[in-house]
Amino acid sequence: MSVDIPRRPPKPPARYGVAWKVTNPVLAARNQITEQRARQLVVHHISEHATLPGTPDPLRKPPPLRIPVSSAR
Repeated sequence: MSVDIPRRPPKPPARYGVAWKVTNPVLAARNQITEQRARQLVVHHISEHATLPGTPDPLRKPPPLRIPVSSAR
């Protein structure tokens, strides 16, 4: 799926190609994770963990590899 990540104006959104898979279909169904909701979770995750181009901060913790899905009902 492709997701558009908003950037500061006047720059257009950045488009990312993202592959995702459901590892627990029961939990996904219980939490009503649709393709649209997955897209929103991916956009939120990338926006939250994205950094500006340039020299990386050596003390910055790398982002997690998976997007956690709450098991709360």
